[in-house]
This record gives sequence, structure tokens and C-alpha cells, in this order.
Amino acid sequence: MVDTLLRKIIVQNGLSPERDFILLNMGGTPERYAALKSGTIAAAMLSAPHSLRAEKDGFTRIAVTRDYVDVPGTAFVAHADKIKKQPQLVKRFLRASLRAMNFIRENRADTTQMIVREFGMDQEIAGLAYKQLLDLLSTDGKNRVEGYQLLIDFARAAQKIDRPINAAQFVDETLLDEMIREGTAR
Repeated sequence: MVDTLLRKIIVQNGLSPERDFILLNMGGTPERYAALKSGTIAAAMLSAPHSLRAEKDGFTRIAVTRDYVDVPGTAFVAHADKIKKQPQLVKRFLRASLRAMNFIRENRADTTQMIVREFGMDQEIAGLAYKQLLDLLSTDGKNRVEGYQLLIDFARAAQKIDRPINAAQFVDETLLDEMIREGTAR
């Protein structure tokens, strides 16, 4: 995904990934950040909080993925059989997730302290990471299917799959919709 998004950004800026860059697979964000910081690589795709830490360390932000594509921040994924056989369990998980998202939105100080503790960063970077986190949270738990479609289309292109695949077939919000109708989604 990182490679696909990077290539999209490069092409949209009139450059060629093959001609103008040497692209390396460097592992996850912590590994890419470490390679950037050590000078092993000249640039890297970083997600928060590492991207924020890099800026504080004097690196320049070149592009922001969300300016090029509207990809979802996160999703709850379960096997269809689990949803069918244990809908009450799935609903409890959804309810807890929605409560957690509300807590995050309503408790900046506590959430920022958790970011400091979990990611080992200073208060300033945690505050910036909190702001970015708010942009990723769905207000009602609903998915942005268009963003998933974009990710599927990227994957299809990378795997050279010609047949269209509709993202909507992978998104089942039936239980969430039930919870919203019942008034139990909060």
C-alpha cells in the first residue's frame, strides 16, 4: 500500500517512479523513520506520529497522502461467519469501539497523554498526532466506501487483475445500522 500510494503521489507530481527515484522496501513506519534519521535514505513515507517527529527533527514534509487520496484510517474487520454466528458479540465490539472514538474526541488531554505514553513522544508531537487522529475517526462508525474502492483499485492494478471488484461487497454495516436504529450505537 505504501508503495502504491507513493507511486501515485510521484506520478501526480509529473515524475516517474522508475526514472526519477530508487524505491526501496524498508519495512514499517518505525524502520523507515530510523533509516531516514540515520541518513540511509533521502526520503520516506511516514505515518503519524513518526511523520510529526521527523518534522520536529528538521525534516521537510514533501507531500501528505490525504491530499492525493481519501483513504480510510482504520476499519473493524471480521469474518462473515463470525458476524452471522455471533452478532451480539460483534455489536458489543462495535459499541465499545464507538465509545472509544467518542472518548478520544471528547477527552483531548487524556488521549494526548496516552499517545505520549504508548508512542514515547513528547507532549507537543502528541498534540499534533491527536489532531490528525481526529481527522481519521468516523463520527458515526460508518465506512468511507469510496476510499476502500480506491485501495482495491490500487491492489488490482498492482496485481494486474483486470476484472472489476466492488468495495461495497466487502463492507457490511447491517449490524451498525441496526444499532443506530435501536439507539444503542452510543
